[in-house]
Amino acid sequence: MKEDLRYFPGWGEPFILELAGMSWCDGSYRIRRTCSPVWVLEQVLEGTGTVEVNGVRHTASAGDVYLLPLGAAHYYYSDPRDPWVKIFMNVRGALPGALISTYGLTGRVVFPAGGLEPLFRDFYDLVSGEGEALQSEASLLFHKICMALGSGGEAGASEPPEAAAMKAYLDQNVSRLVRVQELAETIYRSPDYAGKLFRRTYGVTPYAYLLQRKLELACRLLQSTALPVQEIAARLGYEDAHYFSGLFRRHTGRTPSDFRKNG
Repeated sequence: MKEDLRYFPGWGEPFILELAGMSWCDGSYRIRRTCSPVWVLEQVLEGTGTVEVNGVRHTASAGDVYLLPLGAAHYYYSDPRDPWVKIFMNVRGALPGALISTYGLTGRVVFPAGGLEPLFRDFYDLVSGEGEALQSEASLLFHKICMALGSGGEAGASEPPEAAAMKAYLDQNVSRLVRVQELAETIYRSPDYAGKLFRRTYGVTPYAYLLQRKLELACRLLQSTALPVQEIAARLGYEDAHYFSGLFRRHTGRTPSDFRKNG
């Protein structure tokens, strides 16, 4: 049994890569989590094995990708006669959950061979290096992998790469207010070009998309934490909690406190 493990201490929201690498498995390889604190995404390069999620068993063989959900019971192990070789990543944070939901991956475990190995190898090569932009570059590549899984392996088939890059940038910056000028600079284009491309691709303006992501995150924080509304507003880039509360009410029909109380 051999593994090349890469750790990433200090990475914060919205994309937290806890562990990534490659495994050359044998008959002793078995991983069990009772309530996983991470999403696990793995590309099987060789061999075959078994994946169980909340007691439901699946087979993952060479070419397949499997996705194990955060918060679930995971148990997966390699066939000792035909052991796995695989690339893996363990992630958490607001961005992975949003991408997995956006691309319709929730509830899906094994994705049959779809030609994604080059993307996973690119990810492995990327995170084996260093650099100030590593977290940003890794999150963009993770986005591309999710997009490819959602479209059956055709990465970017109906989504221009520049539009995908802008969308990923907004997903990474839900905690801030991002102007079109700043967004355009990420793809070295004019604000007019960037805004029109984004709207043509996704049917909404960058502002409307970012607001939607902020409201989704606000709803999750209201339901799953005891953070004061003022703190939630600050985490979303709003210094004025009253302004945030009014914005939330205009778009959801309820105040933050009412939403927290009644769901």
